[in-house]
Amino acid sequence: MAGRKEQKQKKDIAKKMMEKQNVNYEDWLHEQHTKYIDDHLLDFVGLDEDSNEKSPANEAPQTNTEEPSERY
Repeated sequence: MAGRKEQKQKKDIAKKMMEKQNVNYEDWLHEQHTKYIDDHLLDFVGLDEDSNEKSPANEAPQTNTEEPSERY
């Protein structure tokens, strides 16, 4: 993975290139986020549901067979 310095350099270069083409970097980045979400949302939701099914917290609660004691 690229270091922070290299990431910043690449971002700055991309911004300059986009300015020359009259493309707003923030708008482009938002479009990329939206596309990524649209492309992967169903997989993400499916993975989240799979992990919930395996989680003990989602199992049916055990019932206590003892009679509850009354408090006065």
